[in-house]
Amino acid sequence: MLKVTRAKHPSVPLAQADLNDRLPVRRRSFDAVLCALVGEHLSNLRLLFREIRDGLVRGGRFVFSVFHPEMAARHRGELRAGWRRVRLGALRHTVVDYLNLIDGAGFRNIEVHEFRGDDVLVEQVPWASKYLGRPLLLAVEARTS
Repeated sequence: MLKVTRAKHPSVPLAQADLNDRLPVRRRSFDAVLCALVGEHLSNLRLLFREIRDGLVRGGRFVFSVFHPEMAARHRGELRAGWRRVRLGALRHTVVDYLNLIDGAGFRNIEVHEFRGDDVLVEQVPWASKYLGRPLLLAVEARTS
């Protein structure tokens, strides 16, 4: 992803980091941070959320999204490889876990958005009918104070 981004946007500074460790960013240097679809793979969310908060300017915006924990629990993070099942190593966090950790990191004005499978999804992706009415995505938006 970094290689593709560098080719398309050579003037944008990029960094590779382990999201379970301290981030290589200056404090109070970002207006906004997007963290998308990685939460279930992280073991140190408390540190990550604090690091993100510290990297944002006052009033900075944080948007965090994950596959909805209810959906993740149903699918248990497995793939079939021939006759074998392969575990993907996803960690289980609840909606309350995410919200408590984001709040505990010092974010304010926390808004929760839960997206469910709907008729529009099924119209565009017919095989997704099995998700009709089920929670698919959790998105949380918050601000620094």
